[in-house]
Amino acid sequence: MNLVKQVSAASDVPLPLTPGQQVPYEYVVTNSGNTTLIDVNVTHDRVTGISCPGSTLASGQTMTCTGTYTVTDADGLAGSVTNTALAHGTTPGGTTVDSPPDSRTIGVATSLALSLTKSADDSRLYEVGDQVTYTYTVTNSGDGTLTGIPVVDDRATGITCQATTLAPGASTTCTGTYTVTEQDAGLGNVTNIAFARGQSGDTTVESPPDSARVDVVTNRPALRLEKSVDDSRPYRVGERITYTYTVANTGNTELSDVTVVDDRVTDVTCQATTLAPGASTTCTGTYTVTEADAAAGEITNVAVATADNGTVRSEPDRATVQVESKPCHGKDCKPCQGKDCHKPCADQRCDAY
Repeated sequence: MNLVKQVSAASDVPLPLTPGQQVPYEYVVTNSGNTTLIDVNVTHDRVTGISCPGSTLASGQTMTCTGTYTVTDADGLAGSVTNTALAHGTTPGGTTVDSPPDSRTIGVATSLALSLTKSADDSRLYEVGDQVTYTYTVTNSGDGTLTGIPVVDDRATGITCQATTLAPGASTTCTGTYTVTEQDAGLGNVTNIAFARGQSGDTTVESPPDSARVDVVTNRPALRLEKSVDDSRPYRVGERITYTYTVANTGNTELSDVTVVDDRVTDVTCQATTLAPGASTTCTGTYTVTEADAAAGEITNVAVATADNGTVRSEPDRATVQVESKPCHGKDCKPCQGKDCHKPCADQRCDAY
């Protein structure tokens, strides 16, 4: 018996082959002996279910059997597919006859590919200084093992991957972070692009890029002022009143040149004049009670906090204290002396003062 194995002449199989591709084979079997053969069949080390148009071949007769082989990922990794076939028959006397084996080797193209999916928590608004965490899913979508896999991002740094070698079909998860800047706040968002890279021998493979966007709150400077004073008692002329001011940065940007302006107090000083978002400082100032205050019976003053050369201002806050202004009567009066003198009794003062 003779056997010739070939790819079907009627098919248009593109070469080199690729994993998943079907290859139709033809097996041309010839009885080259001088006796009829029965139970004729073909076996193949890769193809099963080979069919023949008959099972008997007279001397000198030929028939063509067919079978189909599907190229595997392993063939892709090997770079070729080699398979061998044999024809078999039996003489009327029961003698088994085999053809010489016939082999064919066909090249298989290795398909190297990476894919990348990038994500971030885009359900919230980010502010300057916030850290965005990115997650990258890298998949080996080809048919060759890839090594030394990193993820490259145009914004995020410190990206780490759970695995850096991927077999065909395998995936890994990588993470990286990015800190939102003032410039991002000005743009209103952060959009960045990433891709994965891997090696197969001397061949470098890169995934298509993927991008993600998160929204950033624009600059929102704000100050809050709380003013306090001991208002549990009345004050006298010449007495110094101490005011305390708590200034908080309630915005999302750093503020500098923090000051407190009070319509009565001129010497307000603050422990800090630069405040990060969420930070606060304490300021203090004093005021000396005047005769006009005593005549009015109280002191109400108003303060505001400012920052960034006065471009940021808090809502005003006020405080009121009482001032003694007891009038003098009869024998309780005496000549006015010293700096504590005022004129509810003309030139005299009350002993109570």
